[in-house]
Amino acid sequence: MKPIDQVRALLQSLPAADPNTPISARRAAMDAFGASATMADGVALRSVELNRPAVHLTGAALRADRAILYLRGGGDTIGSPRSHQALASRIALAAQAQVVVLDDRLAPEHSFPAAIEAAAAAIELLRGQGLAARNPAIVGDSAGGGLTLATALALRDRAVPALAGLVLLSPWLDVSNTHASYEQVGARDPILPKADLDRHAAYNLNGADPRDPRACPIAAALHDLPAMLVQVGAEELFIGEARDCAARAKAEGGAVELEIWPEMRHVFQAFADWLPEARDAITRIGAWLQARWAERITQENDAGIAPRRRFTCRCRCRGWADAQTHHVSTVRRLG
Repeated sequence: MKPIDQVRALLQSLPAADPNTPISARRAAMDAFGASATMADGVALRSVELNRPAVHLTGAALRADRAILYLRGGGDTIGSPRSHQALASRIALAAQAQVVVLDDRLAPEHSFPAAIEAAAAAIELLRGQGLAARNPAIVGDSAGGGLTLATALALRDRAVPALAGLVLLSPWLDVSNTHASYEQVGARDPILPKADLDRHAAYNLNGADPRDPRACPIAAALHDLPAMLVQVGAEELFIGEARDCAARAKAEGGAVELEIWPEMRHVFQAFADWLPEARDAITRIGAWLQARWAERITQENDAGIAPRRRFTCRCRCRGWADAQTHHVSTVRRLG
C-alpha cells in the first residue's frame, strides 16, 4: 500500500463530522491529533505574547534574523498552536527560521474580522520587538491560508512595510463555498464535507457578507502583494480557488508560484510522518522562503539600507524572547 493510501484509510476511519458535537470537543480532538505528530529535531517551544497568546519555535539551527508568523487552519473555529506545532516546527527547520504560531481568535466567540486584526497586529509587534524586523513572512494552511492572504491585504492597505513572502497551503479563499471544484472534487475529499464548511463559515461570518473581500480574499484586488507560494493537493476541494487566486494575482502583476501535488489531499504537509510528498513539499517551502529572504537582502543592499545586526549576547540569551526576560530582570535587580 502506498503511503497516500495509508493516509486515505486513516482519514476515512475517522468519525464523520457531527453538527451536534460541541465545539470544545472538536477543538480538543484536533489538538490531540496534531500533537501526536512528530516535532522536528532541535526545535524548542516557548510561550510568548503578541497581544494574543502564541508559541515561539526556536533552536540552534533557526536564525534570529528570519521570522515566520504561522496562521493555523481549522475553519476559523477550531485549532491552536498545539494542533499545528509539529508542522510549524518542520517548516521552521526547512526555512532555518524562527516561527511564531499565533493562537488567534476563534469563532463563534470572536467572529470576523477579529482574526485578521489579531494577525495584522502580531506582524507589527514582531517588527517592533526586533525579530526579523524588516522581513517577516506569513505561512498559513486551510482557513489560515485564507487568513494569510487577508492579513497581507490588510497590511498592504495600511502601507505597512512589505513582507518577505506568503505561503498558502491548501488555502480556503472563498467562504461562500460555491466554487465549481466543490462539485468536481467534493466526493473525493473526506476531510472537507461542504456542510461542515458552511457551518464554519456561518460561525465566523456571523451575518457578514461572504463576498466581503476581507472574509473572501479571492474577491479582493490582488495587486502589490508580496511574492506568494501556493501548494494544493490535486484531490482536494480547494484546488479551484487556489488556481483562480494564483491566476488573478499573476494577472495583477504578482510573483506567484502554484504547485499542484498529484494524489494529495487537504493540507497533506501535516502528514509528514507518513508521506514523502509532504516532506518534499516542506523542503520546497523552506527553500522558497530562504530565496525570498536572500532577495530582500539584495534589494536592501542595492537601496543602501544598512542591514539590521543580528542579536548577539555574551550571556545565556539566545534570541529576543530570552533577552526580554533576562535583561529586563537584570536591569530591575541592578536598579
